[in-house]
Order: sequence, then C-alpha cells, then structure tokens
Amino acid sequence: MGEHRPLVAVTFPADTERLAELLGDAAQVEPVADLPDPERTRTLAAADVLFAWNWRRELRPEEGPTLGAKFVQLLSAGADQLPFDQLPPSAVVAGNVGAYAEPMAEHAVAMALALLKRLPRHHAELAAGVWAQSSLNRSVKGAVCAILGFGGIGKATGRLLRALPGSTPSTPAARPTSRWISSARSPTSTRCSPQPTYW
Repeated sequence: MGEHRPLVAVTFPADTERLAELLGDAAQVEPVADLPDPERTRTLAAADVLFAWNWRRELRPEEGPTLGAKFVQLLSAGADQLPFDQLPPSAVVAGNVGAYAEPMAEHAVAMALALLKRLPRHHAELAAGVWAQSSLNRSVKGAVCAILGFGGIGKATGRLLRALPGSTPSTPAARPTSRWISSARSPTSTRCSPQPTYW
C-alpha cells in the first residue's frame, strides 16, 4: 500500500494545477468550489488541509461540523473574519501575513497625499466648474506624519514615506509610549507641517 498523501481541499477558484505542480508528490490537491454537493461533502470531510480565501463566502455554516482538516491555510493576510466556531477544534490556522503590505502601503500613501493636497475637494470644485487656481494648498515638506501601528503595512508605509522630501517616518512599536510620542515631535520624526503653497 502506498504512503498516505495529505489531501488539500481548495475552496476558492485557483490555479490548482499549478498548486499541484508546486506540491508535487507531497500532497493531493482537490478544488471543491464547483464540485456537486455529495462529492464536495466527502472531499471536505476527508481533507487534511483546507486552503481558503474568504471562509464565509466559500464554506457553508452547516459544513463546519463535517470538516476534519488539521491545518487551515488562508490566502488572506488576517484571520479576523474567520468563524472559529466552524473550524475543527484542533486545526492550526495560518494567515498569509505580509502578503499585501506593499500594495496597502502604496494605497495609504496615495490617500494621505490626496487628502494633504485636498484632491477630493478640488475635484468636486472642478466638477462644479470652479477653477480655484489661486487658492492655497499644503506642501508635504515639513508636515508631520504619524503611522499608528508597526506591522507589515506600517513598516512598508514608513519605507515609502522616506522617499518624500524632508521626511523620516516615526512609528510606534507594539504599544505607544511617552518616549515614542516625544520622539514624534523630534527633528528626526516624519516631517511632512502643512505649508501653504499654490497648486
């Protein structure tokens, strides 16, 4: 009799052929998203590993008690959306921590710059036919930027902010302290003070 190969049930649309190629002989990969109910139920019950993205969209509440997986791998970074009461009690859960830090940091910096330069307000003015060409705006140079949280996204945001003129990001550790608060006002902190400029 051959050696047991762990069964990986993939609950979201994915390139399972590529996944199977990556895992090789180490595991058997089975997509369940499009399986008919009886086969889907059997596969989920037999799976040693569940590979999921959005649990609530991909798995039904009534399927929880039938699951026997020992390991749950999430494609998402966090596990805060998981209904833990539906997971097998002994299952180990692993998130894809850090996978989206860079694009989220880019989005955070883009939104911060949009608000600093008052782009939403100016966009609304232009849409209404108002061209306030002589109105004052704010400059990145000299402004104070604070990053609350120093996880993957906070660190990646800090790295991007360093590219801005005159900025050295200052972020709290796991828990803000008076030392960090005072350092945020120091010359080495992220300096991004609103200075009036024209568009």
